[in-house]
Amino acid sequence: MPPRHSSLQRDLGVLEGALAELPASQAMPALVLLSGLPASGKSYVAAELCRQYPLARLESDTMRKVLFSRPVYSQAESGRLFAAIHALLEILLARGIPTILDATNLKEAHRQPIYDIAKRHDAKLIIVETIAPHAVVRRRLAARLAGENLRDHSDAGIDVYETMRREAEPIQRKHFTIDTSGDVKTIIDRIARELKGTTG
Repeated sequence: MPPRHSSLQRDLGVLEGALAELPASQAMPALVLLSGLPASGKSYVAAELCRQYPLARLESDTMRKVLFSRPVYSQAESGRLFAAIHALLEILLARGIPTILDATNLKEAHRQPIYDIAKRHDAKLIIVETIAPHAVVRRRLAARLAGENLRDHSDAGIDVYETMRREAEPIQRKHFTIDTSGDVKTIIDRIARELKGTTG
């Protein structure tokens, strides 16, 4: 077995072993793709959707720390992480497991592999963009730095946010947009209803 393939299989095994209990298989599983800047509310939206609909939750910040005890956020590290996440998505959707991917996914080059995975497995792809005003994001990042939210697994600070904000690309496909600085219930309910229409 080539070393690179062997490394991917090891990483995949580690991530798969860290998953919580998986929801039941479906004939046509959904794949929810979250996209948004740091502190834009992705993890909050993911948690709310998982409360309304059974989804396997892949959170890139958590999975990075599962693979790397001291992450350095290098390009090589991210490449290794997302290779394993993409492979895990393939496995879950092949089993018919509805899944949500909680990651920044800010460029079409990052989103395209997810589109392709959904297409290969005939999964219903639902894209959700999270946004928030800059002032709100800055307050959330300050709270993160102060360690006020113990469920926040991201290490991204204001510098990372500003860099990503400059590099982000518009989503080219139909998608939901949620401003998490306001009431999100109505649109979360709409997405949940769409998810409930995907069961087979």
